[in-house]
Amino acid sequence: TKQAEEEDAEAKARREHKRIQNARLRAISSEKKRQEKQSATIERVLRGISSRRRKQEEELKGNKDRVSRNTSLNPKYIRLVSNKDGYMLLVSPDTDDTMLPPILRAPMVQRTPGPAHVIFKRDPKTGKRIIPAA
Repeated sequence: TKQAEEEDAEAKARREHKRIQNARLRAISSEKKRQEKQSATIERVLRGISSRRRKQEEELKGNKDRVSRNTSLNPKYIRLVSNKDGYMLLVSPDTDDTMLPPILRAPMVQRTPGPAHVIFKRDPKTGKRIIPAA
């Protein structure tokens, strides 16, 4: 029984030592992750552009290229193209008026564009909008 008690005490000491060691390793790894996250945030701020905004700009570039390259139109199809200049309705040459929906058969009036949206310049360091003093 005395030997069993000693083995239990040793096992208990080993478990306690392992628990303390695991807690220390967890603390070290969490501190390392925190520092990496902080340095990434600082770098992102210094670059002045967020990763989300950069992805959106790249997607917009890709969409512009894709639309400009794809000019084919299947027979008897209609395509509505929307871009920064406005909307454009493409109708294939073999489509006659009876195939169009009623709303498209009516004569269309070209509207004058509304006021342009105000686009503010951005600070190159921070990426924030620069609003001129009124």
